[in-house]
Amino acid sequence: MSIIEETARRSGQVLNVSLVLVWVANGVLGTFLALYVSELGGSLLEVSLVAALPNLAALMTSAPWGSLSDRFDSRKLFIIIGNASLGVTILAFAFLREAVPLLSIYGVGSIFIAASVPALSAYVTTSSSSSGRSLGTLLAVQSLGWAVGSLAGGFLYESGRIQWAFWMGGLASFLGCIVFGLWFKEPPLRHNNAGKPSIGGYLRVMSTRGVLPACIVGLILMVGVNAFSALFSVYLVIVLTGSKVLLGESMALSAVLGAIVSPFVGRLNDRIGRKPVLILGGVIYSAFFLAIVFLANPTIVAILWILPVYPFVYTSLSALISDFTSVSERGVGMGILNASLSLGRVVGPLIGGIIATVWDIQEVAVTAMLLGLAASLYSAFFIVEGRTPIPSSPRPS
Repeated sequence: MSIIEETARRSGQVLNVSLVLVWVANGVLGTFLALYVSELGGSLLEVSLVAALPNLAALMTSAPWGSLSDRFDSRKLFIIIGNASLGVTILAFAFLREAVPLLSIYGVGSIFIAASVPALSAYVTTSSSSSGRSLGTLLAVQSLGWAVGSLAGGFLYESGRIQWAFWMGGLASFLGCIVFGLWFKEPPLRHNNAGKPSIGGYLRVMSTRGVLPACIVGLILMVGVNAFSALFSVYLVIVLTGSKVLLGESMALSAVLGAIVSPFVGRLNDRIGRKPVLILGGVIYSAFFLAIVFLANPTIVAILWILPVYPFVYTSLSALISDFTSVSERGVGMGILNASLSLGRVVGPLIGGIIATVWDIQEVAVTAMLLGLAASLYSAFFIVEGRTPIPSSPRPS
């Protein structure tokens, strides 16, 4: 093994350790923040803003952040900016006791948290021939951190110590930044001709064959999924009268299964292609939301929530963007994809909040089911493969 390969291997290990730590904070926020806002007196529409506001920030800033990471020849700098901002934001929540200031801080902090997303995706897909496997590994380590945050946060929240959960997430995020900043060695980007962020540059990448259909599918799926998921904690704990520990266990087990399944799904992308994996993800989501409509037992609903469907969608969409963009423009490409996903995560919670307020949360599940089917049908007709799947290696006789 050459010195360059050994350095890359060690840097990959450092990245994985730092991401596990950082995603402890994401596990706390993603699992309990909506419920916390509800208990602070927030309406269902304000609860939906927990998911909508940070994604609105990501929608506006992901493409510029991605372009800047291309221009400055550095993914590391922007990963640090995003992860450190996450630590500052979640620590601020430990001192807030009202819904509106909390949501305001979350929206502002998310502008800077978004810096890490396109840079991280662009870094791990440098080798497009194995980008599915790399994205699967990325999701696996993030899921492990999420599981720790969800499980520990659930016990802390149930015992009346949600502020301790915020402290735990913030300190873990900062520790992840320190590990990453000190020991991660970033290789220089090659053939980087990126200039200043420009509308023309974004449009050029978006007009590349295969990019726009992938973004449209991601948008449709995220609207449906996030319309319901933004309200899931309230639905499980308040509507179905489940416990906060059950909520945390459900989120944690979902993350653990996601960590187990993600590398397999990543390799499946490389083996059979991105399109079949994407269609399968949409179909599974539709079946899940259909089941939610007819179930009222909190334990069964929590068990269903454990199913790790997101890796099918995220790895296939990101791998498609990797297939259709060059290394020098991959940050822009990932930024555009993340912007489309973020748009879905903004529109979805708002639609879900309105439907739940006017009708009920089960109607939100019906809407999510229909959008999942629509995304699968669109994928079947309009998504194209950007590479030839890697055939299975024959077994030795």
